[in-house]
Amino acid sequence: MASKPPSGSPQIGLLLWIRYGVEFIALVIFTILMTLLPWAVVWRFGRGLGLFLGRWIPIRKQVVKSNLKRAFPDWPAEQVDNATRRVYAHWGESFITTMKIWTMPDRTVQRLVQDSGFDQYAIAKQAAGEPMLLFTGHFGSWEMAGRYMAILAGKTSAIYRIQRNPLVDRFLSWLRTRKNMILVDSWSKMPAFVARLRDVGNMCIVGDQYKGRQGVTVPFFDLPSPSPKGVAILAHRTPAEVIFIAMHVHRGRFILDWEPLKIDLPERLTEEFIQEVVGTALQKLEGVIRKYPHQYLWFHKRWRNIEKQEAAASKTGSHPH
Repeated sequence: MASKPPSGSPQIGLLLWIRYGVEFIALVIFTILMTLLPWAVVWRFGRGLGLFLGRWIPIRKQVVKSNLKRAFPDWPAEQVDNATRRVYAHWGESFITTMKIWTMPDRTVQRLVQDSGFDQYAIAKQAAGEPMLLFTGHFGSWEMAGRYMAILAGKTSAIYRIQRNPLVDRFLSWLRTRKNMILVDSWSKMPAFVARLRDVGNMCIVGDQYKGRQGVTVPFFDLPSPSPKGVAILAHRTPAEVIFIAMHVHRGRFILDWEPLKIDLPERLTEEFIQEVVGTALQKLEGVIRKYPHQYLWFHKRWRNIEKQEAAASKTGSHPH
């Protein structure tokens, strides 16, 4: 987790403000439309939109394919192409339904989720004042996971990334906070995360992105993957129970997989402890991705470290190790 960016914000020109305003108005209108449409129409429309974009406006399609080939090196080209189409369909459904779940009544949301006893477990932990760290990745519907947790516990906190468009950022933050989600931006320092977790009693962390030199390198799909350390540091400082969760999607319905991680807290925070916690959490995430590979957000450049090695090797004519 990075420190706060330099103080002061750059001047935004008139043309950029116009662009931001158009994006904001379009998002608001779109959200209102999604609110009015029936759920069965919304998620089907999302899948259709994703398939359309994947076919005609394939943004980051090569990134998706490259990631799939790295994660599943034994897959033939046909299987990679088929998975890519399904990734776009799922992305469309996930994006569109996200704009509706933050405006739906709590009871409607709960009826859509099957959680295998997580509701009773989470409610009991919250009532006992025992803090929880809910670790997930960009899989299935992580937005629904946060929405659902806020219903069960009465409120939940989450680390989020600030949007470039300040108008969009405020609107999305408003949608979430009105449904009892307490937000802390990812540029905050660790004391802010600790304070928020202790105050709310639980925190949702999406901890699977590339982190570079600031991260800890652990295996992810048998590849060295620099990953965020935050979940391990928070678990040691609070201490809170780390619970792996994955909200996967099935034709407009949601199934929550969850599992408390067994962690032995050392007296002193060590690199070995960080590797153990982050590595274990990502192992659980990898397991559910292997079952439903199309439900992972493969659009991220997850293995930039390997890409850099390959680029350097191509210049020298050698092969990366």
